Amino acid sequence: YYQKDIVHRQQPLLEAYAEKDSETVLLVPELCALTGVSAEIRKDKGLIAEALRSTKVQPQERSTAIQKLVNDMTERLTTGESAVQKGLGNLMQEWKVSIDKEPVEVDA
Repeated sequence: YYQKDIVHRQQPLLEAYAEKDSETVLLVPELCALTGVSAEIRKDKGLIAEALRSTKVQPQERSTAIQKLVNDMTERLTTGESAVQKGLGNLMQEWKVSIDKEPVEVDA
């Protein structure tokens, strides 16, 4: 229908909320895009305010937060003892995914 090729054939599928209980809806992640927030989330003014604060940050603050996240992830992957951490490490190796600790600098 959309004439799209699935590049990553071993990726896990996302289960969506079906309109009917008898349906099962599975989505291919590489073909998905976020389009908005649910009515339930829009009603929560505190959550909306927090979302706006986290999207309207200065570039240096955003860079620092991303680097902290990457450092936490790589540290947990290398020192993790739990089955989930080991499983994630194995999955990243299988998909040939790695995370660089330092961001790539681009002249703009």
